[in-house]
Amino acid sequence: AGVDLAPNPDAQDLNVYNVYEGRVAKIVINGKNDHGLGNTVIVEHPDFKVYSLYGHLSKINPALKEGNFIKKREIIGQVGATGYGCNYWRIGKDGCYEKEKLDIHLHFEIKTKPTLSSPIGVKCFLDGEYKNCYGYVPDNPEEFGYYNPLKFLAK
Repeated sequence: AGVDLAPNPDAQDLNVYNVYEGRVAKIVINGKNDHGLGNTVIVEHPDFKVYSLYGHLSKINPALKEGNFIKKREIIGQVGATGYGCNYWRIGKDGCYEKEKLDIHLHFEIKTKPTLSSPIGVKCFLDGEYKNCYGYVPDNPEEFGYYNPLKFLAK
């Protein structure tokens, strides 16, 4: 439903920057209700009628508050590996108590609604039952309320 962007291993700047001006629509703190996205910020961009989602952040800029205006290139937070209430995403085997190196990256989406799940509420077949889709969908994401983030930004 989005793209995962990893920093260069030698990067000194791990900040995540807002792609365009807008309003902070939602801030989700890493915990049991993060649906695997960890620390997440969703920004509304009224000029384009879309929302940008920034997930797996290690830190969220403490100056951000829901409803506040945010400028283009303002710091959202820092790339991380948060999800499911811990530093979950790892290279190799995922898990809160695993020892593998953290898979530090940004999960980035452009979508039509300020939700963690699919904007149109599609269900995905997981673990033998249909559940809300978080971070992925069963077919082409553009059919489920997502935009290809790289194509969208290129415009």
